[in-house]
Amino acid sequence: MNQNVLDLPTINLLPGELYIAKQPSIISTLLGSCVSICLYAPAFKVGAMCHCLLPLYSARSSREETFKYVDQAIRYMVNKMKEMNIPQDKIMAKIFGGADMLLKLNDHPSLSIGRQNIEVAKAILQEYRIPIEKEDTGGSSGRKIFFLSSTGKVWVKRISSDRFTDKERILWPSVR
Repeated sequence: MNQNVLDLPTINLLPGELYIAKQPSIISTLLGSCVSICLYAPAFKVGAMCHCLLPLYSARSSREETFKYVDQAIRYMVNKMKEMNIPQDKIMAKIFGGADMLLKLNDHPSLSIGRQNIEVAKAILQEYRIPIEKEDTGGSSGRKIFFLSSTGKVWVKRISSDRFTDKERILWPSVR
């Protein structure tokens, strides 16, 4: 029996959060320069998603904020999926976000936080030999994403930064 997508629980991730769905769920988030990495194992109907603000964890980083960092969040999700007896070669990835929301005309795009987040995500996934099935990254628009954890399907809505209210800018500082 197919479950109606509208009946699935919806989890909304804030910056620095991560969720592993063992049951079919819709995981959503709003991205600017932050990135979301969606990992899923189709044969196991398990998916995970993170919302990361910064590329690399450092010795000065707070242990309580580990999932803020692309490298740590991906490593955690992969290890949790392995603990669920999901072979690493059955995991697929999709990457979203990393927009250059805050670049000024004289800034170099390769130095942006968004670009760094994308590059670190790709490097860590390559290290684990996890293929990137889909990517919607970079540019200058924010994104609202909805990830169906059991199938890996993702819906993306582009959002320009001038469409955010002051309240949204406070709640989602990465999309200014």
